[in-house]
Amino acid sequence: MRGKNFVVIANALIYGAVILGCAFALRGTGTFDQIIPVLGGGAFLIILVSARGYGEQEKEKKTESDSRE
Repeated sequence: MRGKNFVVIANALIYGAVILGCAFALRGTGTFDQIIPVLGGGAFLIILVSARGYGEQEKEKKTESDSRE
């Protein structure tokens, strides 16, 4: 269950940081070039964190099923 909780909390923090980053970039001017790195970095981190969390969750399931046998 730890992996699932980690994914939820990490995703929320990353999305919050992305939204704040977009807000600061748009504060002066709203050019496309300023927003793409923020959103791209956020998307990359979401994929990275989600993959790790789901991988840990699957590993825990496998460990539990192996211990039952």
